[in-house]
Amino acid sequence: MRAFVLILLFLAAPIYFGQALFGNGSGFSIGGFSNLRDIRQQIAASDFAHDAISEARDYAITHPGLVEGIKAHRAELQNLRSQICSAVQC
Repeated sequence: MRAFVLILLFLAAPIYFGQALFGNGSGFSIGGFSNLRDIRQQIAASDFAHDAISEARDYAITHPGLVEGIKAHRAELQNLRSQICSAVQC
């Protein structure tokens, strides 16, 4: 029986260590840190969001009437938002 358990251990060890090193397992893995494509996508998405926010801020600064109009109709916009969210279940 001990020999059978040892054989199973020797057969399972490369699979276990391979999953641990290359990210196929559910725990800590070295492969989880080496996926550069995901990191690049996260950086690109973050840069896009920051650029969009700064462009919106610059547009709001150059068009103060637009901002005042939005503030004046804030209650209507919130009502419209709640109607849209209830229609699509936000």
